[in-house]
Amino acid sequence: MRRPEPRLGLAALAGAGLLAGAVPAVAGSAPADAVATAAKKKRRPKPRAVKVRDNYYGPAKLKVRRNTKVTWKWPSDIGDTHDVKTRKVPRGAKKFQSPPYASGAKYSQTFKKPGTYKLYCTFHSTEMTMTVVVKK
Repeated sequence: MRRPEPRLGLAALAGAGLLAGAVPAVAGSAPADAVATAAKKKRRPKPRAVKVRDNYYGPAKLKVRRNTKVTWKWPSDIGDTHDVKTRKVPRGAKKFQSPPYASGAKYSQTFKKPGTYKLYCTFHSTEMTMTVVVKK
């Protein structure tokens, strides 16, 4: 009398690497690393805020990654009129200017081109300046 041979399920065969073309998974393999790297690259930079104060921007110097959105915020009690205007931008970048605001406003700009941006308030051009450095 013959004994029946044990049958192995597909899961057991795949785990043993016995299916045609089956390759056992290895921790830290290239596809998993590539997915993690791609996810990091696709993350948007964290938005940044700048306070518009009485004749100064806080901070006066800001370093950001490319595609960072920067928002200037006027407090509700400032009283004096200020704006944000570019004096100098990297080659290929567009200049911009916010409307003049006295209080309680917000103005945003997304920095897409790497380089150094020199900004100022047209009402207080010598004392109210700012630099934004955009990294690659």
